[in-house]
Amino acid sequence: MKEGIRQRARELGFDDCRFTDAAAPESAPRFLEWINSRQHGEMAYLERNAQKRVDLRKVLPGAKTVIALAASYAREGTSVEGRGSPSRPSSLVPRPSPHGTIASAPRTSACAFARLGPASASSA
Repeated sequence: MKEGIRQRARELGFDDCRFTDAAAPESAPRFLEWINSRQHGEMAYLERNAQKRVDLRKVLPGAKTVIALAASYAREGTSVEGRGSPSRPSSLVPRPSPHGTIASAPRTSACAFARLGPASASSA
């Protein structure tokens, strides 16, 4: 099942597809301590949603596995020669945004993955 999802993610244009358990990570207490000590600066959304960030099941009850999809801004064939710097390598120079393409990906991905069929207990 996972390989089928990875393959479909590549077909949809994603650069990577990974899986992890939906349970709170071991680093959750450290993250909450960081938030409580006000280390998040002006990123108030982190504090507002801290409990959801450490326990996905508060957002998606019954979730067992998280599928993380990645789309890189750096693309092959993009010429950025001479536009980099020691602190900002050429590979990190912005290219045209993929957001127009990726914006519809969650809906498209959900439909595509649903066609793969239900997961069995051993495939998650």
